Amino acid sequence: AQHRLQVIHQINKALRPNENGQRLAGVALYSYNEPLAGTTFERRRTFMDQLKTSEFALPAAAPDWPWIVNPTTGHLQGIAIVGDTILSDYKVSLLKDGQWVRDIPTSYDGWYGTIDLEPGAYSIYIENPLTSESVQHEVIIEVGRVTNGP
Repeated sequence: AQHRLQVIHQINKALRPNENGQRLAGVALYSYNEPLAGTTFERRRTFMDQLKTSEFALPAAAPDWPWIVNPTTGHLQGIAIVGDTILSDYKVSLLKDGQWVRDIPTSYDGWYGTIDLEPGAYSIYIENPLTSESVQHEVIIEVGRVTNGP
């Protein structure tokens, strides 16, 4: 119960306007360990339901961010795979019209992503550094969309 009160206090503090009257767009609840220490799924669900009827009873107003309201670029994400091998902690290369655009790092699970790409056709080049086997995939980047690459 004490932990819940601390969380509610932190939420209220975060949502209050600052000295200039500015407010945060919202809050995200996250814990590196557990959402609520020493609890169960049912107790966490009860707490989230409590927040929906108190601190978060009204829908949040999303700001009119220009990249959302009037986007001019697109985005790309995918999993870097060559053959049956997922390439973790490596890179994929992005080309447009045969010219290098950027290298995109891959995470531990092979995921890669990049934002703010001009719309159009791109090539994704992925090479396995251990075997030199490579693949190239073509994708189309569209304004305001996330394109799923290979």
